Amino acid sequence: MPYDPNKPQNGDQVDADLLRNHFNHLNGRIDTIPAGPAGPMGPQGIPGAAGAPGDPGPQGAPGDPGPIGPQGPQGDPGGPPGPAGSQGPQGDAGPAGPQGPAGEVTNQQLSDGIATTALNPSGIAPYGGGFNDPPTQAEMQDFAARAETLRVALIR
Repeated sequence: MPYDPNKPQNGDQVDADLLRNHFNHLNGRIDTIPAGPAGPMGPQGIPGAAGAPGDPGPQGAPGDPGPIGPQGPQGDPGGPPGPAGSQGPQGDAGPAGPQGPAGEVTNQQLSDGIATTALNPSGIAPYGGGFNDPPTQAEMQDFAARAETLRVALIR
């Protein structure tokens, strides 16, 4: 049915096919109207409410670990050594080792050891200090120190 701008007339019975044909014709003509320039940007609207969180996606099983890659090349072992690094801190003392076997000491070694030991009573020279009458505090302290040296040597 072709488009007829004179139909329907006042008092005509409404015909759905005729009206549909007119609406389709108008729609086609609206699409041919050129658009004008864009208008100015409107004001920013208020933010909407946050949406509900989405469903989590499916979880797949983890894959197998990949193979270990090849080892890198070795450095040149023939080059000169680099400078030594600074010494690290001293570590903790290790556990005591087992008692070793008894060593052999000759009489001469024993005598030499006793003679050179600082706490050997025979290595303490006689007291060469003197006393005033009455003795001074310094004289008594000097004698007491000599007596203490002898006492320590005798108790070993």
